[in-house]
Amino acid sequence: MTGRWHDLASLSALVAPALAASPLGLLLRAFDALVEPGARVLATGLAHGPFDGALRSRQGEGWLRFLPLLDERVSSYGPWQLRGDVTQDAEVLLGDSDVDLDNSASIGGRLMGAPRRRLRRQRRIDTLFPVHPRGANRIAALVLVEELPRVRAVLAGADALMRPGGPRPALLLPLPEQPGGADEREAILARLDARGYRLLDSTLALHRPRDVDDELIALRGEWMLGVAWPDAGAVLARSALGLDEAAAEQALGDGTAAAWNRSVALAWARELRTGGLRLADYPARGRLTLPVNGEIASWGFHAPEGPLGDGWRWIGPRPAAGVVVPSVDRPLQHIDLVAPSALGDANRGRLTAVLDGRPAHVQADWSEGYGRIRIVPKQAGRRFRPMHELELLCAESRRASADDARLLAMSLSTISLVGFGA
Repeated sequence: MTGRWHDLASLSALVAPALAASPLGLLLRAFDALVEPGARVLATGLAHGPFDGALRSRQGEGWLRFLPLLDERVSSYGPWQLRGDVTQDAEVLLGDSDVDLDNSASIGGRLMGAPRRRLRRQRRIDTLFPVHPRGANRIAALVLVEELPRVRAVLAGADALMRPGGPRPALLLPLPEQPGGADEREAILARLDARGYRLLDSTLALHRPRDVDDELIALRGEWMLGVAWPDAGAVLARSALGLDEAAAEQALGDGTAAAWNRSVALAWARELRTGGLRLADYPARGRLTLPVNGEIASWGFHAPEGPLGDGWRWIGPRPAAGVVVPSVDRPLQHIDLVAPSALGDANRGRLTAVLDGRPAHVQADWSEGYGRIRIVPKQAGRRFRPMHELELLCAESRRASADDARLLAMSLSTISLVGFGA
C-alpha cells in the first residue's frame, strides 16, 4: 500500500501545475480518445455544470441531457423549454425503475412537489435505449453529475448496457466524500467492479473500483472516468498517452494498475520535457456566473424582468426564495450575488442564508446604491457537490407601489459561484 501511494503522490506532483489551471483537462482528453464527436452521450445534471458546455458542443445532436432530481419546491427552471438538449421536454427522470409519478410518488426520499409538472415519468436507461445486438441505440458514454444516491440509481437502470459482451459506455462521474455517503459510494463501486470497469483519476492513473477510498479522493480529487477494461486500455494507450504499439503492450502487459501507472508517469514526463502537458481544450470553471432570469432552477420569485440573461427577478410574494445551481469544477469557496434593489432598510440589513442545508455567513455591501452580497459557508470545507442549493430569507416583503400590488422583498440579477483557487 505504501508503495502504491508513493507512486501516486509522485505522479500528482509531476502534473500538479497543469492540473491547477485545468483540473479536469486530462479526464476530458481521455474522454476524447474514447468517444467520437457526435456519438450518443447521456447526461444527467444541470446545464452549465463542469462538463456541460464542452461536451454539449462537441457531441452535438448526440448529447442528450436529462434534468436531475430537483428540490420539490422548484417552481421554475427558466427558459428550459427552449433548450434542445433537455430530453423529452424535461419530462423524464432517469432512475432504477419504470414508474409514472403522481402526487404521492417519492424518489430518493423526496416527495415530488412542483416538479411533477415536468418530471412525469421515471425510466431506466435500459428501457429507453434497449441494447441491440447490431449496435443500434448504442450509448458511448454516461455523464452523471448528481448526488451519489441518484448516480447509484441511474447506474442500476443501465445494468444491461454495462454488461460485458458488447460495446460498453465510458462513465464520467464524481465520487465525492460525503457525510453519510459511504454506503452509496460502496454500492456504486461494487457495481462497477462486478461489471469489469476500472477507474481513471484526474492524472489518468488506473484503479480498481474496490481500491477507491477517501485517501485516494483526498489525493487525486473526486472526478473519475470509468472504462471497460482492458478494451478501453488499448485505445487510451495509443490516443490519450501517445504510446507506440510496443509501449502500449507494455502498459497493458500483466493487467495490473502498476504497469499502467508507470507508463502514465513516463508519458507525462516525456510531454513535460517536450513542451508541456497537453490538456483537453475546455474552459476551466473555477468561477461561474449565471443570470437569475436565465436557465436556473428556483422557487419564491416573481416572473423575470428585463432582457433574457441581463435582467432581474424579485423575491416575493413571500420574503423567502431559493435556487439550485450547478457546481464549478472544484470545491465551492463562496457565492456572490448582485442585488439591484431592495424594498426597505430592513431587507438590506437583515438577510439570512442557508447553503446546502446549513446556515451560512452573509456579507452585504449597499454603499454603491445596489447590493453586493457574499454567501460564505460557516464550516469551510473542500468537498465537491454536483449542485448547490441556496435559500435566502429577507426581513419582510412590501407592496411595490400604489400602482403595483405585488409583494416584493429584494431583486437579484446574477449569482456567481467561486471555487477554491479561482
